[in-house]
Amino acid sequence: MTTVIVTPEQWKRQTLELTAESYHHLFRVRRLRVGDRLRIVDGRGRARTAKVEQIERHVARLALGDTQRANEPGTRVELLVAAPRPQRAGWLVEKATEVGVGAVRFFNSARSPRRYGASTLERLTRMARSAVEQCERALVPEVTAVHEWREIAELLGRLGECRVLDQAATTTSMALPSDVTSVGILVGPEGGWESAELQTLETLACRAVSLGERVLRVETAALVAAAAVLVTPSVDTL
Repeated sequence: MTTVIVTPEQWKRQTLELTAESYHHLFRVRRLRVGDRLRIVDGRGRARTAKVEQIERHVARLALGDTQRANEPGTRVELLVAAPRPQRAGWLVEKATEVGVGAVRFFNSARSPRRYGASTLERLTRMARSAVEQCERALVPEVTAVHEWREIAELLGRLGECRVLDQAATTTSMALPSDVTSVGILVGPEGGWESAELQTLETLACRAVSLGERVLRVETAALVAAAAVLVTPSVDTL
């Protein structure tokens, strides 16, 4: 079903008018017709049905219906990733959105200092929105960049658990305790973590996890780790 993101205020209405880019995409490119049904989401995790009632030259009117499943995972996964090149960051944001990640936050590490301009951040956010519409989610992931290393503790303080990818770790399990509903996954640069960075993360109670012997690119490792958390059953702890 075609998914369209609207504002939370528009989502609450009984009728909705679509114009400009949304109108062009749906009624000129996708060629929807009167009577067709859509999925309307507010970008914050809520979804409704909608039916095309009227199509005019530059505007279409929809009647909004019942709420739908949000298609959101029960665990909020936030990726904290050493900033790669913008093109690779875009791929990561798109795919992470598709698998159900709640936020992607890029940071500067000792071996990967990088800055993204406002235009890059805007492009990454647009890619997240497009991916939401493609995969029929209801929540647009937060995309923030570029955080300084000193901000890591604050970012992790909002989350229930923390995992750091480290090839030298002795465990490969991404399972979370059954009572945990949010987790931050830290992915270092391709040059590897500095020992001081790993020590900092250890003091923040981040559990080190290995994804195996193969050396993965930053964006590949981030996606594999996120998917592993989202598909791995939680475990009970004593």
